[in-house]
Amino acid sequence: ACAAGKYYNVSGQCENPCLDCAAGKYLETLGSAAESDCVDCKCGKYSTQLGMTNDSCVDCVAGKFSSQTGSNEETDCELCVAGKYSIDTAACNDTCVKCGPGKYSPQLGNSKEADCLKCPAGKYSSMAGNDNITDCADCPAGKYSAEEGNGDESNCTACECGKYSTKLGMANDSCVECVAGKYAPYTGNSHEQECIACAAGKYSTATAAISEATCLSCPSYMSSGVGSGMLTNCTCFQG
Repeated sequence: ACAAGKYYNVSGQCENPCLDCAAGKYLETLGSAAESDCVDCKCGKYSTQLGMTNDSCVDCVAGKFSSQTGSNEETDCELCVAGKYSIDTAACNDTCVKCGPGKYSPQLGNSKEADCLKCPAGKYSSMAGNDNITDCADCPAGKYSAEEGNGDESNCTACECGKYSTKLGMANDSCVECVAGKYAPYTGNSHEQECIACAAGKYSTATAAISEATCLSCPSYMSSGVGSGMLTNCTCFQG
């Protein structure tokens, strides 16, 4: 009788009539008479060995899966696509989970959530399953973020009142102060033009001013141009 892991091949053949079950299969019983008696490795598993006598099929590792039975190569385990990961071993179907918002992964076959990389500081992504750093959008002008892994534009911090920034993707508070003679009562200013000039006849020496109240009137016998930043900009009326 043929041993476990083998089956009877040709009736009447005297020399080596028993053949090994193929890779990806096994056979625990003795005396098998047909190749069909060899049992396929289950889905999510594979084996490269010939003539296996028990279910020693190897699990597809985390980050991979296989829906077919009888797999005979490790490459039969399919990789999770970029932007996804799976912690499951011996997975029979695609259990791959998308990297969360604020993260991305360009690699295939990720096996843990930590394989998903955080969007850099100054960027964010509200979408899940990103597979490239280019999927991380810049914080808009007038905002910044020192944190990594931002999942929404709301995680970008607005420049304070009295300041502005024209830069995209700022990773720290590099907001520029409105110059003397101007003020900005709102947050998130993205242009210098959003700094409002003090009216004619007034001046302000304060930088990063947040209110029109910082604009002081010139003495009664003097006037000044729009956006004056010093008292000396107030000059006497002619005549």
